[in-house]
Amino acid sequence: MPRLLSPDLIWLEDGAPFSELFGDIYFSCDGLSEIQHVFLDGIDAPNIFRERKHVTVIETGFGTGLNFLSLWKLWREEMSPGARLTYVSVEAYPLERHEMVRAHAPYHSLAGLSQELRNNLPSQLPGYHEVRFDNGRVRLLLLYGQVLEMLAGLGAKADAWLLDGFAPAKNPAMWTPEILEMIGQLSKPGARLATFTVAGHVRRGLEAAGFNVQKRSGYGGKRECMTATMVRKWNVKNNLPWFTYINFN
Repeated sequence: MPRLLSPDLIWLEDGAPFSELFGDIYFSCDGLSEIQHVFLDGIDAPNIFRERKHVTVIETGFGTGLNFLSLWKLWREEMSPGARLTYVSVEAYPLERHEMVRAHAPYHSLAGLSQELRNNLPSQLPGYHEVRFDNGRVRLLLLYGQVLEMLAGLGAKADAWLLDGFAPAKNPAMWTPEILEMIGQLSKPGARLATFTVAGHVRRGLEAAGFNVQKRSGYGGKRECMTATMVRKWNVKNNLPWFTYINFN
């Protein structure tokens, strides 16, 4: 089976990781603050953990894994007895372990979780890869492949979405109307969504998929970012995707 392609990672002078393949950064030089503002605040974490015992978060663009590590850390701090977290993330161009070491190095509060993640990363082969942490209470499902294909085979419904692929202008294939519609289909009623982009076609695609979309202040040099809430009740036939053995309930 062929291995996945590389994002051609380089490092800018300010320490930010940059993909030469897409011509875009993964995050700014203050990555955790950006993640907190755009994504964690955007899906109303940690309140989402207080509302339900099992939370399923689906992400487009695993990248450096910092979103997962940040959410996992917050979940550990806020979880109730018996709580569980399922984190599903699609990535077509996964980083090597040594690249993650450098990307995570500035964030000492995540050092322990970072090492656990890196020690358990699956081989860079296309497909679905499950990793468990915290005695099985945290499940990371890495979907290595193109977004539409990977989501089409997923038997899950999201409580929250993190849309964190490269910018739509740099990576338009990750922001198509078909993908945004599928995101709507894979969302629970009231599911929350957060993304850094406010591109008009993304906003319109999310609205067409059933989301109520709102702009909010951005982080750093970006004036705005976007949040959304699923308001449409989807009635989709169950096509029995092959990857249904994981219990997401």
